[in-house]
Amino acid sequence: MCRAWLGFMAVSLGLLTRGQAWALRAPYIVAAAPGSMTVCWETAPQAESCQDFKNLSPGKEFNYSLPGLGATWTAKALPGPSQEFSFAAFGDSGTASRAQKKIAAIIKVFDPELVLHLGDIIYPKGDPRDYDPKYFDIYGETLSRIPFFPAIGNHDYGFRNGALAQQRFEEVYNRIFRRLKYYSFDAGDAHFVSLDTNKAFGNEAAAPFGPGSEQRAWLEKDLAKSKAKWKIVFMHVPAYSTVRGLGNSDSVRDALAPIFERYRVDLVLAGHVHVYERSRPINGVVYVNAGTGGAELTYSDEHAEWQEKLILRYGLALVKVKASALELSFIDEDGRIRDSVLISRERTAALKRSRESAVKVQKIMERLRNIFLPPLKPPRY
Repeated sequence: MCRAWLGFMAVSLGLLTRGQAWALRAPYIVAAAPGSMTVCWETAPQAESCQDFKNLSPGKEFNYSLPGLGATWTAKALPGPSQEFSFAAFGDSGTASRAQKKIAAIIKVFDPELVLHLGDIIYPKGDPRDYDPKYFDIYGETLSRIPFFPAIGNHDYGFRNGALAQQRFEEVYNRIFRRLKYYSFDAGDAHFVSLDTNKAFGNEAAAPFGPGSEQRAWLEKDLAKSKAKWKIVFMHVPAYSTVRGLGNSDSVRDALAPIFERYRVDLVLAGHVHVYERSRPINGVVYVNAGTGGAELTYSDEHAEWQEKLILRYGLALVKVKASALELSFIDEDGRIRDSVLISRERTAALKRSRESAVKVQKIMERLRNIFLPPLKPPRY
C-alpha cells in the first residue's frame, strides 16, 4: 500500500507521467568495470529489470536513463590501469540504526569510486522485506551513482540450515545483487577478490574454503593470473580477530593466510566482528576488520601480538589506491579520522627486515646472557 501511494505521489508531483513505468525501487548498480556497468531497478515486487551500459570511458562520469523511467542519473565508470581512486569498506550494517544512516551520509561526503560491503547487509535473516528499509532507503541515490560490491555474510544467508540458507541466497541475495558466493574484479591498478568464509560460522550453505574445495582452487587460480599491482581480498568472517565466540577465525587463517602470502595479497578486509581492528603486516599482508557499519558494537579490550589498532566506534575504512601505496584511514560516524596508515611494499619489507633484525639481536643477547650470567640456583628452604 505504501508503494502504491508513492507511485500515486510521483504522478501527482509530476515526477512521472501516467503511462510511464514506476520503479518501486530506485536504480542501483550491480556490476561495474572500467568500460561497462549494469544497473537494475525493481518494476514489480521482487522482480527486477536490468540495463547494460558498454563502451564507457574508464574513470569518467556519464549520464544514463532507463527504459520507461522519466529521469536521468549520473554514474562513473570504474578507473582503468594507472588511474588513482578511492574506495570505502564496512560491514554489518543492515539495522536501519542512526549510526548506519550517519555512515551513509559520510559516503556521500567522501564520494569514493566504489564501496565494498563486508557482509551482513540485512539483519536479522536477510528477509526480502527488510531490503528497502535497511539498505535501499538508507543508501538511496548513492546506489545509482556508486557501485557497491558485497561479500555475503552469515545473516544474509538467513539460516544455518543448508536448504533454507541456499534458498535465501538464490531467491533473495543472488537475485538482488546478481553476485555469486565468491568473485573478483579489477579497478585501477588493483585486483579485488570477494570470498565466502561463512563456513567458519557454521553456515551449511556457505562455500567451503578448505583444502580440496572449489573456492580455494578458484582463489589460487584467480590470484595467480592477476597482474595487478595491488591485490585486495574482502570477506565476512575474518582471519584474525581478538573478539571470540563469533566463528572460527583460526580455520579461516589456517586455510587462507598461506594463499594470501604466496600470491602477495596486500590487504584483507573483513566484517563479522563489530569493531575496527588493524594488524601489523603479517608476512606482507595487512588485515583489517571493519564490521562497524551500524549493527551494535562488540566490546573487546583484548590485545594480541599481531594487533596494531583497536577502535570501538562505528565508521568505515577509506582506502586511497595510489601508484606507490595504499593510504588507509578509519573514519568514524562523526567524520573524524581515528586511524591512518600507509601500506606499501617497501614499508612492509622494511618492517619485516626490522623485526627479523630485532629477533636476531634478541637471540644474540640471550646467548651472551647465558654465557656471562649462569642460571641462578633455586633457593633452598
